[in-house]
Amino acid sequence: MSAPSLVVRGGRVLAADGWRRDCDVHIADGVVAGLGAHAPGDAVIDAHDALVAPGFVDLHVHGAGGAMFEDGDRDGVRRIRATLAAHGTTALLATIAALPPEPLARAVATATAAMIEPGGARLLGIHLEGSFLNPRRDNAQRT
Repeated sequence: MSAPSLVVRGGRVLAADGWRRDCDVHIADGVVAGLGAHAPGDAVIDAHDALVAPGFVDLHVHGAGGAMFEDGDRDGVRRIRATLAAHGTTALLATIAALPPEPLARAVATATAAMIEPGGARLLGIHLEGSFLNPRRDNAQRT
């Protein structure tokens, strides 16, 4: 059974060919199914006088909302994802700086578990930094 369709009605839409005024975005089964005027839908969001654009994907995020991925705290990771989503980021890579082995393992395990949790910006993967990965190239980060 497919999900109800949604129409974002009448906004200024950022499309592949540039900005379109007074445009509808038709969303079916969770993906954009079409752009144009008077698209059909089970639910409608009025976007007149609003900008409609794809969500941001952030490839380097250490934290947000007062929490850091390095902390290895599940509630903190939820707060990071919720904060980013509230500001337009829909997906991200959790960036974890150089840490000693045990805190690094905890931070990675916590971020990995969050990849399947609903809510907030979607966690796509983990970006590891630091000398723990290549001690000959440790630069400014020491574990």
